[in-house]
Amino acid sequence: NNASQRDGLYAAHTYGSHPSKRVKIILLDTRTHRDEFAMTLPQWILRLPIRIPLLGPINTLLRLLAAAGRTVASKAFGFDIQEGKDILGEEQWRWLQDQLEHSDAAFHVIVSSIQVWTSNPFVESWGHFPSARKRLATLLQHSKPRGVVFISGDVHFAELIAGTAPQDVVELTSSGMTHFARGTPFIGWAIGQVIKHFHSHRPNATDTFATGLNFGAMKFYWPDGGGSDGEEESGSADEREEDGEEETGLRALASSICGDHLASVSLRVYDRNASVVLSSTTCSGVSGTDWLALHRERRLGAEPATLAALAALVTSLVLLIAGTIYFRCCSPTGASSPLTIRRSKDKKE
Repeated sequence: NNASQRDGLYAAHTYGSHPSKRVKIILLDTRTHRDEFAMTLPQWILRLPIRIPLLGPINTLLRLLAAAGRTVASKAFGFDIQEGKDILGEEQWRWLQDQLEHSDAAFHVIVSSIQVWTSNPFVESWGHFPSARKRLATLLQHSKPRGVVFISGDVHFAELIAGTAPQDVVELTSSGMTHFARGTPFIGWAIGQVIKHFHSHRPNATDTFATGLNFGAMKFYWPDGGGSDGEEESGSADEREEDGEEETGLRALASSICGDHLASVSLRVYDRNASVVLSSTTCSGVSGTDWLALHRERRLGAEPATLAALAALVTSLVLLIAGTIYFRCCSPTGASSPLTIRRSKDKKE
């Protein structure tokens, strides 16, 4: 389809004249055709023209309970309450299949607004739509595109997400540039604990995430003379000198991991001072990741006891905050609610 005729905002852009130096950027639309979560606030509530306190924390709690509920239901009754729910829609699935099966690019960068391979049930992710993620894994397994890297955001922190092997990073998450998860004192502390607890999807538990202001970047390194015209695109001696010691070190690391005959991409996350806080290198060539195995391994709600304890904690926090807001905002007689007060103020204005 022509992009102007599509129902949704998804597109693909290919850069590079020769397959050995070609990068395909695939931008997915994960909103337009996405089904709702099994347990979440209805969209009409979120679109109300009045401000209702605690919508965010309540939605987070419901997602957590949905993940735990899926685990209990699948083990006790053999079914998943989210089974069959989709993210992309049939038209976009057909388009994505065509983009992957008929591509000779050295790298395929798949951009998703929400995380794909996380094990964290607190955040919006493909993991809350197991049928859709299994379909994605099956498509990748069968089409075997080279150099697959997922780029995601939305969660207000940065992290590296590993494939079936810890050293094989398949996803880079980076957000945000203006605000971040730990910006609010108490909520920031709670989010930090969640990030530390759900770490099985990262290469290691400690130094593969960042919670401050951040932005992500990719840089591709090509073998000398790899283009159709034999031009060296890895940079002249003068350019390499300008890159500085850090760039030289990253280039040498990429060469040591991928060798002299494979192209590589350096995935980096920078802090507000433009210092590298996270980095990883992925090589071109057919990915060694078993995508279906990765999907099964990253099933959300794999720890029901832990999720139940966290659900109790979040519930307690929500009730505490709700009580505090109620007693501060409402009259001593209790005749009004925070919602009623807001509406009456709006009428006066």
